Amino acid sequence: MLQKRGISFKKTLYADARVPATASLSEKEAEIVQLLKIQFWLLIQGIPTEKLIFLDEAGANLSLIRRSARAQKSKRAHSSRPQKRSKNVSIIGAIGLKGVISQYSFLGATDGLAFEAYISRKLVPKLEEGDYVIMDNCSIHKGKEIEKNLRLSELN
Repeated sequence: MLQKRGISFKKTLYADARVPATASLSEKEAEIVQLLKIQFWLLIQGIPTEKLIFLDEAGANLSLIRRSARAQKSKRAHSSRPQKRSKNVSIIGAIGLKGVISQYSFLGATDGLAFEAYISRKLVPKLEEGDYVIMDNCSIHKGKEIEKNLRLSELN
């Protein structure tokens, strides 16, 4: 319908330099990664899926802009961009088969202290007996207090 009206999808910002592509894994490294994946799946194979809780964090900047827009054919799409960088918003969430278990969003970057507060105040009170929390290997996930709080939730 938009094409009939002469409107097409265009870039709004034109970067001066392209971001270089990341190097791919060597064959040996890829083999090691595959073995670790198999080892992980064998480890959690016996856990009921309704007891798995997946946790992750993400962030975004509030001054994000659209990189593309629609414009008349043979016309350039224009956009403005903020002069100053805005604040970062961090989101931490835990999800299971039953839906979202808990989520927490705040201004600023996620650090060990913020993650620890989320675990102890938001996630642990909502965990049920026998739940397994699955996290990636981000350095903020490896704190002793985080592991202690999760282990204490097993006892309650």
